[in-house]
Amino acid sequence: MPSTDAYADAVPKALAPEPWHGSTGFTTAVCAVQAADRGFAEVRTMTFPSARH
Repeated sequence: MPSTDAYADAVPKALAPEPWHGSTGFTTAVCAVQAADRGFAEVRTMTFPSARH
């Protein structure tokens, strides 16, 4: 099961010297994490009614 560490592990990809590769590398890595466990992705994007914005 993915963890929030998996998202942090994707950050170095965003720091690639070429901006396009950084952007696509990070996006691809994050999408792979979310695709690996759709339930985890759903929890990460939930809105909690009692949360203050």
